[in-house]
Amino acid sequence: MKQLSIVRHAHAEHLMRQTDFERVLTEPGREEARLAAEKARSVIAVPDLILSSPAARTLETARIIAEVFGI
Repeated sequence: MKQLSIVRHAHAEHLMRQTDFERVLTEPGREEARLAAEKARSVIAVPDLILSSPAARTLETARIIAEVFGI
């Protein structure tokens, strides 16, 4: 059976000098993403595909998830 998992990006920097599209994760946000991915890894299968917005914070979150899942 196919499974769809939807994940929201972790905490990102506040808008300062960059655009919303350029905002990256904060250090606590990176840790949140890693912890969430580790918890997810214990309850869901390794994804066949990860789709992400090209926005910096979502790509960073997706890369952390991929790393934790070993893909």
